[in-house]
Amino acid sequence: MKIYIIGMVGSGKTTLAKTLSKELDIPYYELDSIVYHGKVKNKEEEILLNFNKIIKEENWIIEDVLRPYFMKALSLANYIIFLDVNLITRDYRIIKRYIIRKFYNEDKYSNTLKEVKQLLKWSHEFKKNKDERLKLLDGYEDKVLTIHNNKEIKLLIKELSHMK
Repeated sequence: MKIYIIGMVGSGKTTLAKTLSKELDIPYYELDSIVYHGKVKNKEEEILLNFNKIIKEENWIIEDVLRPYFMKALSLANYIIFLDVNLITRDYRIIKRYIIRKFYNEDKYSNTLKEVKQLLKWSHEFKKNKDERLKLLDGYEDKVLTIHNNKEIKLLIKELSHMK
């Protein structure tokens, strides 16, 4: 099974990818770690090489904000999960993640306040860019599952678990 999870920052992509990975026994990949090494952007050749290794695997779960580098995965995925979570939830998660990373050091990444401000700005601009993003999914409508909240996520996990 091949699953591509897309959504805005704070939408729950990584959490869902980890949960599905455990439930379905399929490896998951955060494509941020393919694009960046820490806060330094990798060279394009390295990004594409690592991405192509992942998508050649029999099963995968990948999560990203739907960057042009990774459009090839749309045609290969069995399911494209679009996390369309409301603004308040995304902002809450961005701030919560910052606090946890900053004060409890429970994550490999950490953001400065300036970076958090930029993440919140992107989150707020999402509505303006949403239609543009959705146009990238034209032709894949039969694979796209749009999820808005935790209740729908639980139903999705249950449904996909029965398919393994």
